[in-house]
Amino acid sequence: MDIVIPSRLLAAEDYLGPAPEKLDQVRMLVVGDVMLDRYWFGDVSRISPEAPVPVVRIERREERLGGAANVARNAAALGAHSGLLGVVGNDEAGDSVEQILRESSIDSYLKRDSAISTIIKLRVIGRQQQMVRIDFEDAPTETVLRDKLAQTESVEICPGGKLLYTVKKEGVVRQFDESGKDPVYVDGITNPTFILCDKRGLWIVEDQTHLARLWLRTPDGKLQVILSHLRAPQELLPTGDNTYLLAEGGRNRVIELKAD
Repeated sequence: MDIVIPSRLLAAEDYLGPAPEKLDQVRMLVVGDVMLDRYWFGDVSRISPEAPVPVVRIERREERLGGAANVARNAAALGAHSGLLGVVGNDEAGDSVEQILRESSIDSYLKRDSAISTIIKLRVIGRQQQMVRIDFEDAPTETVLRDKLAQTESVEICPGGKLLYTVKKEGVVRQFDESGKDPVYVDGITNPTFILCDKRGLWIVEDQTHLARLWLRTPDGKLQVILSHLRAPQELLPTGDNTYLLAEGGRNRVIELKAD
């Protein structure tokens, strides 16, 4: 099926292109602020004698994912395989976030921080009108994120749920572990910067002005060089039909790779 986007400037056939990749084949990791949206619904029938404000008699409560968690939920609802990386408190609201993630089939990579409270946005709604919103929010502690992440330029979620990230100056790709002792997944790479995980394995792009390489670690653990003598390669993008596009910034060009 072709996608046609009409334009007043160009003919419609100039915008013909392949259909987007099936969403059930898409894997995405959402990183950001994780929130719990709470909604209290009720009826308003009188004004408070203590102050000129309505009195809401609560009849129903709902909890929903908010912030980055809502983005992950929307992607999962459309059929994508989504994961969520962020920080929540070691509290009841954090438990609720984890439970909703499980119910929504979203892979959780949340860090539980006992020094903070999970971000909550509480909305009180009376007669289908929002009366007030109350925010509960604490800043994360400085010790939540691992120091090694300061040198990380790429993070990727792989089939099977592995979460990998690059540590550029160490020349390694590490696998996230809840214990905090993230093992080395691939080493011996010069300035690994961008990674991509798919059915063929883990693709790794080196960040070098000259003699950079594109690596592939296959599912059986074999590490091989796919391209060498690259100049400042950037992102690798799968385009379907067993092809990939690699941006090579040092030569101002895009390389098309065809896989067997």
